[in-house]
Amino acid sequence: SIRMGVKVPVAEGLASGSSQFSYMNVGTDIDCRARSHGDGSYDLDLSINRSSVYAEAANATQAESQTLRTVGTQPVIQTFNTGFPLRMRDGETTEGTSATDPFNGHVLKVTVTLHVVK
Repeated sequence: SIRMGVKVPVAEGLASGSSQFSYMNVGTDIDCRARSHGDGSYDLDLSINRSSVYAEAANATQAESQTLRTVGTQPVIQTFNTGFPLRMRDGETTEGTSATDPFNGHVLKVTVTLHVVK
């Protein structure tokens, strides 16, 4: 398991004029389990959760920008969640998954390489 990120302040009770904040975790969480088959192959179960504060793309249309700003001054959090099984051998590299952000067109790819440490 790997957890890496920051806490982003999010204001609560804006309608009542309150200045209290809660903090939301933003970053990357990776969980992996590996099982050996004894024949040199391994089953990997990967789970990846990634969140980030939305950054508007330079080529975003005005409609896309307005859609993403409907929460006023509160941050907009993007998320990417995936889980997948893989069967791999030592030294092998494979692309586990990829996804395209519908607002800014950025492609997130997950590439996995297995290195057995003895």
